[in-house]
Amino acid sequence: MVEFIKSKQTTFVNKPVGIVQADTGATSLGNAIADFGKTLQTIAFTEAKNDAIKTDIETAKTLPIIDGNGNFKFEKGNFSKVGEPKARSILEARYANKLMNLAKEKFNTLHQAYSLDKDGFDNAAEDYIKGHVDSFKKNGMESFIPAFLSKIEQQAVYHSNKIFNDVADEEERIAMEDVKINIEDEVRALEALNYNYKNVESYDDIEEADELYKEIQDTENYIESAIIQLKGKKYGLKAPAINEIRRKIKIYSTSGILNRIIDKNPTDDKAIKIMENVFQGKKVTPIQEAYLRLSNNKITLKDMEEISNLTKRFKYSYSDRDYITRYLSNRSGDAAKENLNLAEMIEAQNFKNLAEGFGVHQDTENNRKGLNQGISMIIGEPLTVQSLLRMDKGQYEKALEYIKKSTVLPSTLENLFTNTRPLAIFGNMSAEAKKTAASRIYDLWNQIGFDAKGNARYPNKYKATYERFNDIKDIVDIVGAEGIVDAFEIATALPQTIKDMNQAISSYSSEFGLDENSDAKDVIESILKSSDIPPEFFGDYKEYVRYKLYKGTVTTPNGTVVRLDKDKFISSLNNTFRNTMEVDDGVVFSLYGNRLSEHNPHSYVNKYKDDASRKFFLRHVQNRLDVENNYVENEAGDLVANKRQLNIGENVALIPDSRNKGASRMSFIVADSITKQPIMSQYGTYITIDTADVDFEMSMMADETKKRILEKNYHSVTITEPQIKDIINVLDNTNPLPSMVKGFGEQYYGVNPTLDKALEDAGYNPMNNLINDQKFVSENIPPRESPIAKGISYLLDLIGVDTNVTLNNQDLPELQNTGTTNPAWKFIYDEVIRDPSLNKATKNQLEKVFDESDSINVQDDFVRNVKYVAGHEGYDGTAYVDGTGKNATISLGAGLNVKFITDAQMAMISSKGQQAIKEIRQLMKTDMSLERITEAIDEKYGTIIKKTESDAIFTAKMTENYKQFVKDFPNFALVSVEKQMAMLDHAYQMGYGEGEFVEYWRNITKALNTTNPEHRAFYFQRAGSHLIYNYEKDDQNIFDGNFVTGRTILSRQTEDRVFDRAELFGFHADARTPFFKRKAKQLYNAVRK
Repeated sequence: MVEFIKSKQTTFVNKPVGIVQADTGATSLGNAIADFGKTLQTIAFTEAKNDAIKTDIETAKTLPIIDGNGNFKFEKGNFSKVGEPKARSILEARYANKLMNLAKEKFNTLHQAYSLDKDGFDNAAEDYIKGHVDSFKKNGMESFIPAFLSKIEQQAVYHSNKIFNDVADEEERIAMEDVKINIEDEVRALEALNYNYKNVESYDDIEEADELYKEIQDTENYIESAIIQLKGKKYGLKAPAINEIRRKIKIYSTSGILNRIIDKNPTDDKAIKIMENVFQGKKVTPIQEAYLRLSNNKITLKDMEEISNLTKRFKYSYSDRDYITRYLSNRSGDAAKENLNLAEMIEAQNFKNLAEGFGVHQDTENNRKGLNQGISMIIGEPLTVQSLLRMDKGQYEKALEYIKKSTVLPSTLENLFTNTRPLAIFGNMSAEAKKTAASRIYDLWNQIGFDAKGNARYPNKYKATYERFNDIKDIVDIVGAEGIVDAFEIATALPQTIKDMNQAISSYSSEFGLDENSDAKDVIESILKSSDIPPEFFGDYKEYVRYKLYKGTVTTPNGTVVRLDKDKFISSLNNTFRNTMEVDDGVVFSLYGNRLSEHNPHSYVNKYKDDASRKFFLRHVQNRLDVENNYVENEAGDLVANKRQLNIGENVALIPDSRNKGASRMSFIVADSITKQPIMSQYGTYITIDTADVDFEMSMMADETKKRILEKNYHSVTITEPQIKDIINVLDNTNPLPSMVKGFGEQYYGVNPTLDKALEDAGYNPMNNLINDQKFVSENIPPRESPIAKGISYLLDLIGVDTNVTLNNQDLPELQNTGTTNPAWKFIYDEVIRDPSLNKATKNQLEKVFDESDSINVQDDFVRNVKYVAGHEGYDGTAYVDGTGKNATISLGAGLNVKFITDAQMAMISSKGQQAIKEIRQLMKTDMSLERITEAIDEKYGTIIKKTESDAIFTAKMTENYKQFVKDFPNFALVSVEKQMAMLDHAYQMGYGEGEFVEYWRNITKALNTTNPEHRAFYFQRAGSHLIYNYEKDDQNIFDGNFVTGRTILSRQTEDRVFDRAELFGFHADARTPFFKRKAKQLYNAVRK
């Protein structure tokens, strides 16, 4: 997990900035000298009228003052008394001007040398001026000094002032840069603050969360105040820089929030992809919600809500949104690559289930080996016990990270921790090396054996290992870490014989306050009765207590003995019990005392280890209660809630089967949590829960979720902007009816964020409850074909009904084989990906969401459907009586009712067969019994329909039904293959549509139209119930307190078939005839025929 450390906030003090007017005294002196020079000039030119003066002036002008080396020649001149003042003035001016030129060059040099050092320049300039003054004095030319100073000192002051202002300017620039750096630090600090804020809040540390929230506000306020102070200043911030800072505030704050969410589950590329979609403005689709819920993801729907609110909070620009979207996309891609490396090493489907959080990951040898290989690839070296011992801290923690991700242990650790004497493999090590190895193994178990809350990860699978390492912990607590090897030796010590062990245990009698004649059995019973372990678990822990007591009598080769007193022993035993027994959630009665207990060996929690599968189990139970008690249908077919609502965990609990303990398959009876009496369903049967049914439903839900993700991805790629605008225009401008809104929602919700918003604004809610979901029957909106339905429809067209086509020809699609041996998947893939109506860019995108494996899955589902129905129908070429009572008829071939054979089907039958069928129909209009009709036809015609003819009609009928389902219900291709089997089987047997099964068809329609996965499961179960119970109208409208006890004629005539069909829908009834009676009936029918 990323950890941020917030930098310490510095303080900005605004300083006045500007040109400094410096008055050093030299300025005043320079001004005075300048005035003095002007006065001299005035006098000199006034007296120039005198000829003598003119001669002296001429001499002063031409007298050389520089020698051949460029140095001053101090010439006093021989002037007349009258002309001397003026001539001297001229000579002084010449010296001053020449010196001025030299001084300028010198001061420029000094300025460069002391560009930001005023004192240094002043000192160097003063030394330079002083040197010339001294030279004038030395050469008797003091009178020249004022003119010299008037010129030179002002130049020095100008340079000094310029340096002073440059220094102030530089100080201001540095101060401004410091503030800019501090702003940058504070902006970056927002990432850490936003990262840590919700993490603290999630741990319920309200005080710290409040402090962090205040610090976020203070930091943002500080940045804004600093921006205001720098705005418009010379070295401050201009508009583009201010905009960039405010952009970074959004980016870094968002980054902290997103990274904090991602780091909950950093390798879940699917959850990160959902985050990306939500950030772009899309709603969490039902499929995405199902994924997050079923996988028990640490990244939750609440996190998605927080992400969806970021846009309102930060008001991103287009470039900001694009930047963050690309960041999320990169994180998702990185996580996907990491998962891919690991997935390649594990049995594909099982690891996929693990990665997606569906079902229970299979603890098989192949999976353990695959996981070992996958982690080896990720860490860059083989995962062995030896490598784990020598890894540095970083590598060791990386290996642990991936070990903890799986619900099973890699084979290396499986072998290590099921070894009763793990240190035996290090027998040749030195004492110091063995101590290091023991310490690493001890830490390794503590790291992987427990979750973040300290709960055992594998309480049932590695119960003995938990017990062994708990003993090691007890010993280490006594002897210290230096005695870790002794702790392993004692904890894994084995007695020579049971007699030796029992004799050693007897020595505890006096210590534990027992009679000195007490034996090992008495000591063990005393310990168990004094512990927190319920009596029903005594048998499970008796042997553990025996071995634990024995270990207290063992002396190691080093002479170490660790013997716990009774209180410490019981405390350790209680700790072991808590670590190795699952805590029940209070919905399963204990068979010991008939109470709801915390620890229950017969509870479902001992089978389902993770929160996701436990929640699914409870949802399955609640769905059964809704179907069989909480809701009934009125005459219009609408759901009506019963007065008494049954809810698991509130007024309903479960009575377990006594055989549940230690079993992989468990069963329960639903009971009133107060009276503890079994609850009868509205069908007059007990409501029983079988975990095999739960597992089956779980696998079907995983299948549906995968299909729906595929469909949404496909539609998001292929839908066009004009199509989106057309739908939005209809929703915005036509005041659509709720039925139309619902119809559009069921087809298009989850495909495009703009469209999702328009649908929600129009009133569409994909997560309505059961009652609200049925208020408006959705209007039939032209559907968007799913890639699955598209591929299947094309496949069905290819198969056709031509009896000359050899279905097993490998060059053509066929209905017999699954996998790559059947070429049908190629036709499906080509139809979906190489659609000529799609442009190249769309096709390239499609290849990312629909690949060859998806095509194979589509093909295999259809083949399974065909084989399922064909298995029920079989083939009989002669005429036979099918059914009993008023539903009895005559059928032939693969269950073809002669009454309903169409003209198209007749055309596939030989002329002989057609004639036989015509005669059967004529005879059925008379009062001749069906049995006698079949006998007469058999005697006259024998075989009426050939196997090839029957297969052709069967294929045509199956494809026709499948096409009709896909046409009427776009969601049909997206439900699990098991539910498709059930619907196609009923349509083949009883005809497509409602027929005489009005309530069945009404619930099928609701199930195939709803987008809510829980509602879909409810309606399918309801449809299954209507296949078995009461289809007489008078018997259907029964409400609270009255049970529906009738059975449908169909469920009596073809009991196994109909009950199997209902179970595929998720409805499990207890009304099936016992197995031996069904077999006797089947034998009777066979003999009669």
